[in-house]
Amino acid sequence: MKQARKLRQMLAEGEPVVAGGCVEPLTGRLIQEAGFNSAYFSGYTAAATMLALPDTGYYTMTEMDGWIRNVTNAIDIPLIIDADNGYGTAINAQRTVRHFEKLGAAAMHIEDLLWPKYCAHIGGTRVGPMEEMALKIKACVAAREDPDFMIIARSEAPTGEIDGTIERLHAYVEAGADAVFLVGARSKKDLARIPKAFNVPCMVDITEGTYGPQDFTVEEAKDMGFKIVILALATFFAKIHAVRSVLKEIKEHGHTLNFRDRMANFKEMNEFLGVPRVWQLEKDYMTIDHK
Repeated sequence: MKQARKLRQMLAEGEPVVAGGCVEPLTGRLIQEAGFNSAYFSGYTAAATMLALPDTGYYTMTEMDGWIRNVTNAIDIPLIIDADNGYGTAINAQRTVRHFEKLGAAAMHIEDLLWPKYCAHIGGTRVGPMEEMALKIKACVAAREDPDFMIIARSEAPTGEIDGTIERLHAYVEAGADAVFLVGARSKKDLARIPKAFNVPCMVDITEGTYGPQDFTVEEAKDMGFKIVILALATFFAKIHAVRSVLKEIKEHGHTLNFRDRMANFKEMNEFLGVPRVWQLEKDYMTIDHK
């Protein structure tokens, strides 16, 4: 079953979609191992991980194309893509849809932010004309070959006032969006209003250290009515502190002896990466036999 169909089926059957964040295959595989039923590819994390740059429009669609391919080749769960604003006009957005769909992604969200584009968690965001974005959504829907591939409309409430953003998202649903993603609610009360305002699945991001409520859980999000819950930056933020900590340990003590209970090892990684399977394949199809 294609991952897009799998995602649609989960939503149709009422199974909450909970996606851990990844931009490279290893983290994607760890998310799958942990039992998450989907994964999420964050533009913020991609810019930081692949380029060591802020999410201010540096990377291109073709760069994303290669990074996404690596992840979809490594996991067997649906991947939801942050497609920014489609990387240009409605025509550019159509190309983005075709590329990401062919890579095996299950869904992508596209936003109505203007260039220069700043990630919502950086600030300085500017929202474009609603009518233009509605046409871009129509273009995206027309471009997909697989009707199961989901187009998720994303819009922002830069000041925290969500009524206007809800109105915008309704226009995008009328244009054909399969789901909505409202960013910028500043309270649980406002968050809870979002699913009640739509007849399509609503997505929410539990992001650490930004504006808005920081203390709600996946279960609370489900209870509010959100059908897709993403944890876009949790693994990324955790990795930053983990790497800094081990580097500090080495710098101060010259070894990792006191840190090894917090580190993986060759035995664990060889098992995780599938070395025994490679050995079995060599035994079956080559004249090599690992004793």
